[in-house]
Amino acid sequence: EVYAERSFSTGSDTPTPLTMRQCNWWEYPAVAALCRQLHPHNDGAHATASEVAVTYAAYPQQVRELELTPRVAPVGGFTDALDYRARFPDGRIGSDPTQASVEAGRQIIDAAARALREDFARFAGA
Repeated sequence: EVYAERSFSTGSDTPTPLTMRQCNWWEYPAVAALCRQLHPHNDGAHATASEVAVTYAAYPQQVRELELTPRVAPVGGFTDALDYRARFPDGRIGSDPTQASVEAGRQIIDAAARALREDFARFAGA
């Protein structure tokens, strides 16, 4: 969408080139390795211990001591929003977010910030 809007709004047949890229924090190899180290079992695929830890680091006043049933959420696919809600009523997929902590979140954020700086330096130098 950004590329198309830029192309059509410049009033020129040859707009200045624009290059963009997207990456989620958990996709950086160093961050993924740290998440595996901090939460080696049942980090999950959605509402992961790592995601919750990052949220706890940002909002420590929101830390909750919860008893989840089941402790580790089920895994599997889904077809649409209704199917997702039926299979994963609390939103978790394969995760045990009770492992999350503020300190783990801070470590993940620090690792993500380092990875982003390095990635941007490579991107900007390209």
